[in-house]
This record gives sequence, C-alpha cells and structure tokens, in this order.
Amino acid sequence: MTDDLPEELAFHLEELKQERLALGDTEAQADRFALAAIGILALGIGMSVAMFSLVDAVLIRPLPFPGQELIRVIWKADPLAGPHVEELAYPELRDLQQNIAEFEYAAVMPTSLYGYGQVLQVDGAEPVEIAAGRYSGASLRVS
Repeated sequence: MTDDLPEELAFHLEELKQERLALGDTEAQADRFALAAIGILALGIGMSVAMFSLVDAVLIRPLPFPGQELIRVIWKADPLAGPHVEELAYPELRDLQQNIAEFEYAAVMPTSLYGYGQVLQVDGAEPVEIAAGRYSGASLRVS
C-alpha cells in the first residue's frame, strides 16, 4: 500500500496540472470575452454621445442669430392642383416685398434641388454633377 501512494500522488498531481491548464484556458477565454464586451459597450456609448451631440447642435439648440422667432415660410398652394405646395416666382416675391410692410426681408428658394444640377468638369477629369439652387439675395441675410 505504501508503494501505491507515490503513484497515486503522481496521478493526482498530473490531474491537478491538467485542470489548472484547462482553468487557465477558461480564464483567458473569459478575459477575451470581457474585453470584447467592454469594447462594444464603449463603442455604443461613444456613438450615442456623438449622435446626441449632432441632434443637439442641429435640432435642439436655437439658431445662432437674433430674431429667429420672426422667420416665416410662405408657400403658394393651388387647391385645383392638389395638396402639394408651389414655389413663389420672383414677381410674386417682389409683390410681397412691396405690399406687406410687416416683412423686413423676403426671399425665395427652391422647394427641391432636382432639376437645378450643374455639371462641373476640370481639365478633362471625370465630370461631376453638383446640386445647386437659385436663391434671392435676402435669403442668406442675417441682421
């Protein structure tokens, strides 16, 4: 029986060593999983902060000039043509400017950029279409 003890001890020591190696693999796998989870959380939090900053700057914060509550949009509607709105023509803009004293400035701009594109080509390079719109002079005026 005493001869079996060192053999049993060696067997248990070998078993303990293999369990320790397996445990080390499991710990390394858990560490990698934790690192991946922390990275994904950090990326998600960073993207959320970036999106909120963008929404805050564009939609929530007021425009950076005085008297912004006085800005109005005027649409021309034709009940016979349906529910869509029409752009004001330059003669109609002139009529608004002359006949409505409450308007300090009046300007026109297109309701869409479709159809106003221009093609730009420099020194034989590939042509590029640029969306452009025609605006009246007061449309960019900030007082």
